[in-house]
Amino acid sequence: MAVPAQNDFLLPFLNILSDGQAYTRSQMLFRLGKHFNLGEADLNQMSGSHFTIINRVAWCDAHFVRAGFVAKTQHPTDSLQDTFHITSLGVRELGRQGHHGVQPLTVGYLQSFYRGKVLRGAGSDDTTSDAELALYAAFEKLPDEFTVLHSVKWFSKSDKGTVGEVDF
Repeated sequence: MAVPAQNDFLLPFLNILSDGQAYTRSQMLFRLGKHFNLGEADLNQMSGSHFTIINRVAWCDAHFVRAGFVAKTQHPTDSLQDTFHITSLGVRELGRQGHHGVQPLTVGYLQSFYRGKVLRGAGSDDTTSDAELALYAAFEKLPDEFTVLHSVKWFSKSDKGTVGEVDF
């Protein structure tokens, strides 16, 4: 089994924290691997220069913390010892999930809870490219007068009806 897509990690990540306990990044990696029944080969799957599962947990970290659903305490020297716990906003969101008409938990949905320099299109939720992740981080540091669009579809007005996507 391949490591699931980023959005597939979001609800399990939040559910693990729903017991009110704080968990380290290392514990989250273990629990998520177990949740998805990932074997050794799956856990060794790479996305660029990083293990895919570590990438997935890093994205959960970044988006949940920035949206205010999860609080993180950073360890001074070892990121595997960073601790996470769910916030009241995260608990409220878990209560909403599964109800009819509620927007599913996706990276795009989480981004609606914060405002950054990078506005993301529909195709940006599963970006795992190291280059795009680095650009995204750099663009977020631009001055306020800049706005960056990421992963936006475009359609040609020509007779050919060409369709494409702008990375940034």
